[in-house]
Amino acid sequence: MPNDASNTILLLTTRWTETPMVDTRKEPLCVVRPDLAGGWSLLLVFPKEKGPPFAMNCPVRPGEPDGDPIMQGDRVVGFTMRRWGLRRLGPGVWALDPSIHEHNVLHAYVVLCDVPDPAPWEVKETRS
Repeated sequence: MPNDASNTILLLTTRWTETPMVDTRKEPLCVVRPDLAGGWSLLLVFPKEKGPPFAMNCPVRPGEPDGDPIMQGDRVVGFTMRRWGLRRLGPGVWALDPSIHEHNVLHAYVVLCDVPDPAPWEVKETRS
């Protein structure tokens, strides 16, 4: 199998920040905020050598993910996600479920570290 981005799977540990686009740490960062649809949105921020960081937005919700299976014959080969799930692993640590897979860009299992306790989506769970 050739060694290219589509074959590399990462474990991406991101650090919580309230100011992801101006935080000067040189590591992957994250924040979850309310979105305009009444749910929650995860912003993943990756610093670059020069210029503004690369940012990726994912709609999320506490608990199970919400998406439609992509079928190849009678086999599920992926999902079209409406919202990724957030699952608590321990104090201040949450996992994104399932992994993020943008073909030829990124395939990563994402862990959110240093999340406030309680997490923003736990404070008042009036959003879905």
